[in-house]
Amino acid sequence: MHNFNLLKYPNLAGQQKRFFQAWTGFAGLVLGGLLAMGVRHGQETQTALWQQERARLQAALDQQAQRAQQATRQQAQWRVQAVQVGQLQQIAERQQVWQVLHQALQNEAERSGLRLTRLQAEGEKIELHGSVPQFEALASAQRHLSERLQQSFELTSLNVGPGEEISLVWQSAWPVVPAALAGKPPAAANPSPTPAANPPLWPKAKP
Repeated sequence: MHNFNLLKYPNLAGQQKRFFQAWTGFAGLVLGGLLAMGVRHGQETQTALWQQERARLQAALDQQAQRAQQATRQQAQWRVQAVQVGQLQQIAERQQVWQVLHQALQNEAERSGLRLTRLQAEGEKIELHGSVPQFEALASAQRHLSERLQQSFELTSLNVGPGEEISLVWQSAWPVVPAALAGKPPAAANPSPTPAANPPLWPKAKP
């Protein structure tokens, strides 16, 4: 076996050195490229994750805004419905008051001969125009109406006509009918000292 003598090949060491440097540089370039690709891939992955998170948060914010808008619309609908319910309740209460008031006046017409010529309602007050056949029936009718409707009626006008007929005007606040009173049957009519033979509540028009 021959011994390898570098003295016989003086350029071999330089070639080996250059080859090593070239290989080291190439390996560095490859490794640097791989590292750069890895960093870029990591940045792209992180950017994609950030974009997904941003899209998720934006979607959550949009849903929250939609729920807030729906809640606002629902509250507006509830307010409108509450107003409508309140108006319907007021109408129902007014109708109930008219029914109780009409029944009380009809009962008083049969009991004391009260004849109603006009009923006027303005704001929260009512005004009753009518007549009774005798002076004694005036206080009795006023008392019975006050007891029936559980509120006072104030006599604001009084005129004595022919045949002792008493024309009168009563004023009172708009009746507030209690729930118990609305379903309470009318009291039995007491006989009047001078009863009228079932007089009508409203007088008939003269021909």
